[in-house]
Amino acid sequence: MDKDNARLLCDVTCDKWKVGTPIQVKGYSLYYSYPYNRNFITASLVNVSSKVVKSLYLDIDCYDDANDFIGRTASLPITNVMAPAGGNFGSENELVIDYLNASRVEININKVVFADSTVWRAEGTESPRVPIPTQKKIEESENFEQILRECEGVTTPKFLPIFSDYIWLCTCGAVNENDSDLCLGCKCSKELCRRLADNDYLKRQKDEYEKEERAREIEQKYQSALVCDASFDSLILAAQRLEEIGAYKDAASLAAEYRKRAEELKKAEEEQKKELIYEKNIIKGKASYNEYMAAAKKLDEIGDYKNAAVLAKEYKSEAASQRRNQQRQEKQKQTLKKKEEKLKAQRRKRAMRLTLIISSCVAAVALIVAAVVIFVIPSMTRRDNEDLYNEAMEHVRSGEFTAAVRILEKLGTYKNADKQIKAISTELTGHEDAYFLTSEDFPCYSISEDGVLSFDKTSYSVKTGVVKIPDVLDDIAVKSIESSFLMGADWVEKVIIPQNVKEISFQAFMNCTSLKEIEMHDGIISIGQSAFSGCTSLESVKIPEYVNMLGANAFYKCTSLKEITLPSRIIEIREHTFERCSSLTSVTFKGNVTSISSYAFSLCDSLEKITLPETLKEIGGNAFSQCTKLISIEIGSSVKTIGSRAFSGCTALTSVKLGEGVESLENYAFSDCTSLVEIELNSGIKNIKYKVFEGCTSLSRVLYKGSREEWENVIVGSDNSLLEEKLAFEN
Repeated sequence: MDKDNARLLCDVTCDKWKVGTPIQVKGYSLYYSYPYNRNFITASLVNVSSKVVKSLYLDIDCYDDANDFIGRTASLPITNVMAPAGGNFGSENELVIDYLNASRVEININKVVFADSTVWRAEGTESPRVPIPTQKKIEESENFEQILRECEGVTTPKFLPIFSDYIWLCTCGAVNENDSDLCLGCKCSKELCRRLADNDYLKRQKDEYEKEERAREIEQKYQSALVCDASFDSLILAAQRLEEIGAYKDAASLAAEYRKRAEELKKAEEEQKKELIYEKNIIKGKASYNEYMAAAKKLDEIGDYKNAAVLAKEYKSEAASQRRNQQRQEKQKQTLKKKEEKLKAQRRKRAMRLTLIISSCVAAVALIVAAVVIFVIPSMTRRDNEDLYNEAMEHVRSGEFTAAVRILEKLGTYKNADKQIKAISTELTGHEDAYFLTSEDFPCYSISEDGVLSFDKTSYSVKTGVVKIPDVLDDIAVKSIESSFLMGADWVEKVIIPQNVKEISFQAFMNCTSLKEIEMHDGIISIGQSAFSGCTSLESVKIPEYVNMLGANAFYKCTSLKEITLPSRIIEIREHTFERCSSLTSVTFKGNVTSISSYAFSLCDSLEKITLPETLKEIGGNAFSQCTKLISIEIGSSVKTIGSRAFSGCTALTSVKLGEGVESLENYAFSDCTSLVEIELNSGIKNIKYKVFEGCTSLSRVLYKGSREEWENVIVGSDNSLLEEKLAFEN
């Protein structure tokens, strides 16, 4: 018969099953064949017994348009089936019936022959036909996520289980008799299905899981708080995190210890500042009036330190003495000047009038020129510098540090102006070479009182390509930059991060498509979510050693990034972190990474080889999907689960070595790996889910390193025919 030359008369789904029958009729299609002038059917059957079905014989009762019985076609055979328990078959067999006027049929199982030569017969059985309920998909359950957790490592759930007087329907959809403790289709236990149907049980389990999740989150906070250097800011930050979980372990006492250490550091820093002021303002030998007064004012500020108050009093006394001497010298100069004028008058009277006039003019001109050269010009220069220096000090006293620095920069080394700049910088930021700006000169910047810097791209007119973020703006030290700081600034080519910024904030440089270089100092501890996402010109980046967290999407679509080294404190590669980094060829793990989350390295087209750390425990879904140049992968013994589509589409992948600890291969884990020739499965594998090797057209052998008896305990999901075809055993 040929379906292409046949007319479909009806297509029927059967919703009842005769209890005790080893074959369930799921439906049938009735055709009329034009070339042969005959009716035939194709039936959809499923083996609901625990044995392999070799062949079976059907009785087909035929009914006309009036639904009246018109005759039976008996003992139609279907041979060489070899259908395993739970297996579907029959749709490829065309069964000819004797009645052309049949418009509906009823299929009865007459006899079933099993592979072990045992036979089941229908004679004498009076079992009822029971309706097969329609199952809901698990997605319709409010406890969907918990159902997935309950079935993890056992089966792939599709439907909500149903129990009736004669049968129970498994989560895979298979029909089972009530005296069957295991599903014939997926080997799932009846007890597990009962739990999946119990909403109260699932809610209790979900509550327990969420409690465990919260406990894990608290533990992670605790562990992250332990990672800190000896700086004041890091100790305070760690203390704050520990105080949030104060009832956990020794968090409260440890937070108190960190705060105590921070206070000790702060006190030590204050003592160092006082010592610096004291040392800089000790005058050895003679000094000017202004130098004595400036030193006295500084020493007054630390009057309780050493003998600063006594020295300040002495310097003021010396300055007053110098002022009195200067006043006496001025009076003497005035007296001498009057005497000289009197003598000049007497000489003028004795000389001839003309000669006196000429001589007086020449002498006066010479005297004036000499005085200007010798006294006036140097005096003016000294006086200008002194005025500038005093103006700068007045700005410092008023807290106008930026204005003071700009004046001191003009004075060079005058009165140690260069050292004064370093002292101001150190006092504000903790380092000597701070970069000072004002929002008046650069309206694109603004800063909050607690040091959060903002950037307005519409007010930035220079656009030179290099953005040096200030250490101090409007006399406030920059401590952090706001989220989305330079997001979308496509003209930025280089960014320099200030010393006091500890975290690269959320989306800080997202879509800076011209960014090629980023200078980050060693004090940075985290890089936020999507911080450099879409920076398509960024070729390399040095992640500081103290960074302990990379946010999700941190380097997403950095298409020019060629290599990356992950510092020792990073333990998790989060979702989409390096996805679509199409030029990435090298990834170095310096620390104990335990988790590579979903899509972490997806679509890294240039990645040929990657050495995964031995500490790795989890490979998430699509973690390396579509890495089309990845040739080989070696997965360590700590990994238990390889996520859904983890290596899907790795078309160059020829070699895969699975560690002894791998227990589960999730759906499509190695699908479409068209160059994969062979893969070894360790004897500890427990679960191979849906279509794991679909599309692996070059796969010639799947070597299982256990025995055939051990393989019987492995749960293999549906649509894994390629696996079953290429399966080989080591022993």
